[in-house]
Amino acid sequence: MAPVGGVELDYVPPAEAATTAPAGQGGIAIREQRATYTVLANWTGRAQAASIAGSQGWLRRGVHNEDGSGSDSAAIVLRDGTLISVSSFTIAPEELLAVAGSLQPVPGGHAPLPDPTPPALDALRQTVSFPIFVPAYVPAGLTPEPPVGGDQPSSGVTITYHTADGSVAMEVLDGPAGCCLEAQPRQKSAGESVALPNGLTAHLLDEPPQYGGPILWWDQDGTYIAVSGPQLTRDDLLTIAASMSKTAALGRTELPAGRPAPTPVPAPSFAILRPSWLPEPMTVREQYQDVPGFGLSVTLGFDPRPNDPPHTVLTLTEMPLPAGSGAAGSASSDPRATRETIGGHEVTVVHRGDGCVTLSWTQGAVLLRLANAYDPPGQLRYSCDQLRQIMASIR
Repeated sequence: MAPVGGVELDYVPPAEAATTAPAGQGGIAIREQRATYTVLANWTGRAQAASIAGSQGWLRRGVHNEDGSGSDSAAIVLRDGTLISVSSFTIAPEELLAVAGSLQPVPGGHAPLPDPTPPALDALRQTVSFPIFVPAYVPAGLTPEPPVGGDQPSSGVTITYHTADGSVAMEVLDGPAGCCLEAQPRQKSAGESVALPNGLTAHLLDEPPQYGGPILWWDQDGTYIAVSGPQLTRDDLLTIAASMSKTAALGRTELPAGRPAPTPVPAPSFAILRPSWLPEPMTVREQYQDVPGFGLSVTLGFDPRPNDPPHTVLTLTEMPLPAGSGAAGSASSDPRATRETIGGHEVTVVHRGDGCVTLSWTQGAVLLRLANAYDPPGQLRYSCDQLRQIMASIR
């Protein structure tokens, strides 16, 4: 049984059967669950339409980056009210289509169920506990898709707008006041405070295009509203925010035939450093981000419980040291910070009580920051001595 509902079937090479590696790494993972429109939209958001054994299907081709990171490929099919994903990091997409096309119902299983249909905005406005706002002004060339979410009274509702080629150009998220970014203490004070024309105050976060672009969020009449888009400017966001209406119609909605395939991320300009010691078995994930003034950075996330989300994880962020900056970036103005020598490096340590939150230092031409995990929430998972030992093992 899958942790979030449904069933997962794992097929792996015999040599991997006794390991804890995820099935999709060397084999095939088949996930099945009752299809709702929200789940269908989330699973197929960046996939191309494909016919699979006469049923409605999609194919998502994975991306393999120069450093070995990337995303898996998946063949997704909707049959008898069941949504099925056949995914793998190593098996070719065409083979996954063949596997998906060969699926057969279990004898004596559930009778076919109806396929999900997109919810109407008017119906969602009667379902959720907060007003749903939509923009009366939308940049030219954008088409709205059917709203996603609202399965429960307090569930958020997302409306995506795409361009002619299917690329995501804008997203509008409505939720109950106090949710989402507003519920995260660090985000409440992050970014720039912006006065909206209606007298409300919004928060502007300057995110790069590869992570969805800038985000403008605020509370209005009991609703948390967030607008974002990879190519939207500050002026675009303010104009859209000023046009928000809780009574406006969404108009004709349309699903794109597919999204453009993601392009591989270029390799960083420096050799990625990794620890040779960790306090417990962990999976590792890599995430890249273009940091203005520094270049492409990489964040390694170390997760001891990859199949038990959500929770924070231990992270190691690395970025190139700007030319001529010496050891700049390793210092901190935090009053809880101290300086230590660890593994021959001058390290800035930020404390929380007797615990250590972050370690920051330079190593060669690379700036590094090791951040502890709050797991369980509010409690640092690893001791200061463990963080020091991890840091000393990084090469």
